[in-house]
Amino acid sequence: MLSTAELCIKIVNKHNIEKKSVGHNTLINGIENHGGIVSRSNYNNDFTDVSPAFNFDRFVNYIKNEQFV
Repeated sequence: MLSTAELCIKIVNKHNIEKKSVGHNTLINGIENHGGIVSRSNYNNDFTDVSPAFNFDRFVNYIKNEQFV
């Protein structure tokens, strides 16, 4: 998870993307208007490649605070 957060920070910094994440992996109507990090499953509930066991709270905190320990 830490490596994923570090990679996302590098990508958002390089491409001037907002440092925010949805924080869950369920379908959201209008997600294409979100200005940050999303999962494929936020676009379509046929995608289930991010496990519900993924700790989105921890990931969001890593992204928000950029605290990589």
